[in-house]
This record gives sequence, structure tokens and C-alpha cells, in this order.
Amino acid sequence: MSGLAWQTQEALRAELDRSDPGHIHDVVCQPVPMFHMAGASTRCDVTTDGAAAVRWTALTVPGTAPEGGQVVEFTHGERKDLPPFPPR
Repeated sequence: MSGLAWQTQEALRAELDRSDPGHIHDVVCQPVPMFHMAGASTRCDVTTDGAAAVRWTALTVPGTAPEGGQVVEFTHGERKDLPPFPPR
């Protein structure tokens, strides 16, 4: 697994642990090349306390900090409005 996919799933797991304490969250994200680029997206499957997996979407977007950079935005469910990534 690429380092970026691992960082993405760890970030999502940390966010879920903060927002839903007391539960065990298992997160697996599909690796995507060039995930550091704005517009890159990947799908993540989240299992809570061993229940059936639920799909989340991770999307790289431009950061709003003065120094710029990129941030990853998480959305519950699979976003159908995103083009395939990487572009063909």
C-alpha cells in the first residue's frame, strides 16, 4: 500500500475515532497514484465494531491556509459526481 493511501486511511480512522468514541473502526482505502494532487479521490471501506463495511470517499482539495497546500476531505458514501482518477 502506498504511503498516501495509508496516511489517508489513518486520518479517516482518527476522525471517526474522535467523532464516534468507544467503537472500533477498521478503514481500508484503495491506493491511488498521485493522491497528493487536487482532484484526486479514492474510496475507503469502513467497518465499525465488525459490522458490514460502509463506503466513504476521500478527496484531495486545495487547502485554505495562507501557505496553501492540500487537504483531504472525507464524505460518507460514494460520491458519484467525481471523475475517475487518475484522469485518462
